[in-house]
Amino acid sequence: MPPFQAENRIFFQHVIFVSGRYRQWGSDKLEVKKDVDYCFVVPIKPDKVLELKDFWREAGTKKAGTMDVYLRNVGQSRVMAFLETMEGEHYLTQYIRGSEELRTILMKNRGIDLPVADFIFREFQRFAGYDITAPENIPDLELLFDWTADRKTGEAMTESRAYAVMLLPEKAEEAKRFYARFREEWRMRQLEQYIENRVIKVLSFLQHRPEGDYIVEYVETAGNIDEVAGKIMRSEEPVFKNMKETFARLTGIDLADPRNMPRVELLFDWSADHGFRIGEAAMARSA
Repeated sequence: MPPFQAENRIFFQHVIFVSGRYRQWGSDKLEVKKDVDYCFVVPIKPDKVLELKDFWREAGTKKAGTMDVYLRNVGQSRVMAFLETMEGEHYLTQYIRGSEELRTILMKNRGIDLPVADFIFREFQRFAGYDITAPENIPDLELLFDWTADRKTGEAMTESRAYAVMLLPEKAEEAKRFYARFREEWRMRQLEQYIENRVIKVLSFLQHRPEGDYIVEYVETAGNIDEVAGKIMRSEEPVFKNMKETFARLTGIDLADPRNMPRVELLFDWSADHGFRIGEAAMARSA
């Protein structure tokens, strides 16, 4: 679970978090939980990046009113969208929290009689090259790790990021074994250490796609997330050293080296409680 670095304090990648259905770690059984966070990554066509950014800018400004109605109608209560560029590739990721399972949320778009629903459906097909609401294209996810701090860390401000890294071929089972060991280490002796580093929420998923498997993670921290990530990456504690070495073996990328970190932009941030958290000026600065 490597931390991540973003330019100009803009967040990581484009991941979707949705409440819904996933395979529990170590099991093929599907279960449904309310308000369970999900994340998934969607590779973007290289010539569609500017159009992707224009889409999310328009969704949060010109179409903000109808977008708010749409997101509530499909059962969502929080949506964050990110763009990641890593090793010349572009990815769309989204964080979503909702009251429906993932499949239902994505497929509901087909039944909503709103122009904004057609707008979203059309644009996603252009960016990704396929219909993300089709049953065969629903993201195939396995939950690997899910933890939230049960006490306050003393910081009023929180920051969040989501990121995805593609695994090397035939590394998915090794990744699952690593997370199984990591869960035990976390439960046995590493919880307080993470609290000291001000990590307050971690979600990790394995996503299976036609081109390969990805590790997709969401991390929330108290205070500045770059400072927290830097402290973890510089740590010589065995659990952190093993984490960095394992990710290098699984992905072929040394994420402890800042030169290997992706460029990230926050494109969209909405919640049912607070509405749109970044306005037109903020979006223009991130363009």
